[in-house]
Amino acid sequence: MAMTSEERSDYPLCGAKKKNGEKCRAFAGQGTKHPGVGACRHHFGNSPAHEKHAAKREVERKMMTMGAPMNITPAAALMGVLRATAGHVSWLATEVANLSSLDGPDAANLTTLYAEERDRLARVGAACLSAGIGKAEVELAEAQTEAVAKAINAAMSRVGGLSSKQKQQFGQALRQELAGLSAPNPALPAPDAGSVEPVPA
Repeated sequence: MAMTSEERSDYPLCGAKKKNGEKCRAFAGQGTKHPGVGACRHHFGNSPAHEKHAAKREVERKMMTMGAPMNITPAAALMGVLRATAGHVSWLATEVANLSSLDGPDAANLTTLYAEERDRLARVGAACLSAGIGKAEVELAEAQTEAVAKAINAAMSRVGGLSSKQKQQFGQALRQELAGLSAPNPALPAPDAGSVEPVPA
């Protein structure tokens, strides 16, 4: 059943320029592996270049329609990109190290991606430092350590039952444990947990 002009206007069209100067009215991707996106089969929609372009357009379309807005701070966004890029670099480094030869398209793609991701990691890392994110993380870890230590010390004072020596030993052990927990990122210096004081007798 033929579509009305109104129904047809709801579907994306090929839009390629025909020999007579008019735009192609075939559906986008008609007769190709990517219906609804890109050129139709009469305008080289089945060529490798068009298929690659259509795949990119489809990803962009899904990103725009399915990528819902998120509440995120600039610092969190930068750190998210930094961590993701570091993961990419680590994986690519392993793949490149396992190559038996640097010849061939696969090796070329891997080494190119490896170089690009290393450059991206350096740029994002520099942006994080410029934004003071590294310093902010250390200060946050220190503040969290101090808050936890104070809460535990206060709870111990309420409960009682420990000798002065036991409280002092507990304070020392707590300093060591919190120092490790507060620095999950090995690239960051361990925070100073010296603010944890033994509970007075």
